[in-house]
Amino acid sequence: MGIDELLTYHYLVAELFRVVPQSRLTYAAFWKMGKQAQADLIWRELFLNRSPISEACRGVLTTLQRLGLDPADRDLARYRKWFRRAGRR
Repeated sequence: MGIDELLTYHYLVAELFRVVPQSRLTYAAFWKMGKQAQADLIWRELFLNRSPISEACRGVLTTLQRLGLDPADRDLARYRKWFRRAGRR
């Protein structure tokens, strides 16, 4: 499992659609996106553009912290790199 799987957890997808209007993103358009693009969008909308205060968002941050990562780091690429390296161990 990687950061993209954590970010595309169904509760976070549902939360995304509460904050992004259908006029800007339809369900069909979202589900046509690849996993990484979906994760990028969720990261931007729920973690960068807003304070990650929902239980699902806090769960992602807690997971990062428990893995020894800095949950305040805003660089999703750095998290992806860490998860790729961890998957090779």
